[in-house]
Amino acid sequence: MQKWLRFILAFTILALLLPMMSVQAATEKVTLQLKWKHQFQFAGYYAALEKGYYKEAGFDVNLKEVDISKDPIDQVIHGEAEFGSASAELVQRRSQGDPVVVLGVVFQHSPLVLIAHEDEGISNLHDLKGKKIMLETQSAEIYAYLNMEGITKDQMEVVPHSYNLKDFIERRVDAVSVYTTDELYVLNHQGIAVHVFQPRANGIDFYGDVLFTTEAQIKKDPKRVQAFRDASMRGWKYAMEHTDEIIDLIISKYSKLHSKEELQDEARKMQILLQPELIEPGYSNRDRWEHMVATFKDMGMISKAEFPMDAFLFEKEDTYKLPHWVKNVLIILACILLPLMIITVYISRMNRNLRFQIKKRQQAEDDLEESEVRLKLLVESTDELIVMFDLEGKCIYFNGSLKYGIDAGQLIGKTHDEWIKSELYSVLFKNVHNVIQDGNKMSDEFSVELNGEFVWFSNNLYPVRNAKQQMIAVAFITRDITERKISEEKLDYMAQYDSLTGLLNRNSFYERLAHDMSISARNQQQLALLFIDLDSFKEVNDNYGHKTGDELLKEVAQRLTSSVRESDTVMRLAGDEFVIILMNLKGKTEISRITELILQNVCASISIEDKQLQVTASIGISIYPEDGIEAEELLNRADSAMYDSKKSGVNNYSYYRQE
Repeated sequence: MQKWLRFILAFTILALLLPMMSVQAATEKVTLQLKWKHQFQFAGYYAALEKGYYKEAGFDVNLKEVDISKDPIDQVIHGEAEFGSASAELVQRRSQGDPVVVLGVVFQHSPLVLIAHEDEGISNLHDLKGKKIMLETQSAEIYAYLNMEGITKDQMEVVPHSYNLKDFIERRVDAVSVYTTDELYVLNHQGIAVHVFQPRANGIDFYGDVLFTTEAQIKKDPKRVQAFRDASMRGWKYAMEHTDEIIDLIISKYSKLHSKEELQDEARKMQILLQPELIEPGYSNRDRWEHMVATFKDMGMISKAEFPMDAFLFEKEDTYKLPHWVKNVLIILACILLPLMIITVYISRMNRNLRFQIKKRQQAEDDLEESEVRLKLLVESTDELIVMFDLEGKCIYFNGSLKYGIDAGQLIGKTHDEWIKSELYSVLFKNVHNVIQDGNKMSDEFSVELNGEFVWFSNNLYPVRNAKQQMIAVAFITRDITERKISEEKLDYMAQYDSLTGLLNRNSFYERLAHDMSISARNQQQLALLFIDLDSFKEVNDNYGHKTGDELLKEVAQRLTSSVRESDTVMRLAGDEFVIILMNLKGKTEISRITELILQNVCASISIEDKQLQVTASIGISIYPEDGIEAEELLNRADSAMYDSKKSGVNNYSYYRQE
């Protein structure tokens, strides 16, 4: 017996050492190529490295800053790095045959915009024609934005990005692509006023930073790629929940180029783009990628051929992957159980095997019962609503949540024909029958009125199958996404409306004007465009400060709105410039009457705090279709007429006159 014990002890020690040796051997050195220099933009990767998530997944990761002489996508394709960070250009590269594969999305919205100096007279995209524009290599959404406006690359002088804002500040270029998360902070703190041209204003809502790799890496070991993706997104989740900690880490270990205040501002802006409280890091929507592909095709930026979406998006394996420490424990247990099996055979000769098997079986049954209790507690305590239906549509399980006004007593045991009579249930469970019929997973989003308020749901229905892959039930899981929908609506509002006055902004101008011109053409009626510029507004800002100036602009906006009819539209272009679209007109007499009323209301004394202020306005008028049939043409001619008014004296208006 002592000989057996010595053998077991030696074997156990060897079993404990082997997993440690295998863990050391399994650690693989890989490079993650960043698309820019170290800053909070890559916070999740720093967190994954410093918190040991990469090491737990078996990786020794080198985070490599960008080399501005090289394209980060090319570096990954050519094997200089195994993984990389890129943007929407991945769609173009895949369309060209490059074997890039998206692993996960970090920025749900792209922060890339185009800016120009506010005092250079570049107030809309068409003013960029013939100008020198500095764009970085990964500027797909900017090119799509320009193409949608009918502006081609050969109409501008496009130069490579120097990645130095000094070229823009010192006006060596007229416009430049920047990230709203960091570079606008620098310009604002230097007091440089800029016009921001945002692709999202024209519906170009692309994903921002994306984690990607190549097909070769996936073919080599898909589980290894999955492990790297999971560790990275685990890092992003930690980073967005511990921003101050990661900011201190960046300054102490990676880069002192940015101040703590600058990195904190970047982190706050990234919260809006990532939406970590609503969207899991790495989440990627196939429909949205297909919309991006369609946009590129419509703009002529990629081939019209079928896009290989299945190969482009990495699909996570359904099988559960055990953590490394669990694998190590299982290896140790396996190595220990082998000699124990030998001992069991030995002691079976003494007729003890029966009692051992009975005890083992009892323990397994106890563990199974305990596991079922834990699982039931987890399911019934979740905020998500979970319902199970059999193949006849009868409700067989309900996790007891009353959050949505659903009573288990009214649902459990009810058949499809019974619960479909309820207005709420018929809407909520409308796709259950479809899943029963075709056996495929279904997902949808919809809103329903509950207790006088509209609530948005995200529904997922899954076929439940047995070991023989036969469908035995349907699982319904839903969650409340109302807050996410409200956030999206707020972002849409901010893109269309001026934050100071509440009027429609420049981003909405051309769309609204084109719409109203179309209606006027169909009804064979005139349309007038009034271009309004406040006289001596600069003196108000200089003498009383910008706060007083802002209050004056808000009051002028209200007076303009009250001076026109419900069918007319008042918008703020920029600064002290406003435009008004007048519809359903009967001639110049009516236009003049409305314009004179506007001048009268604007020049009336304005009381702000203890100050009595007075401004006047110069107005230029162009008429559709006499003065132009294109929106840009009509705006330019109203602008020209406004300058004629200023030459004639303040508080005046002029109609456009052809020279």
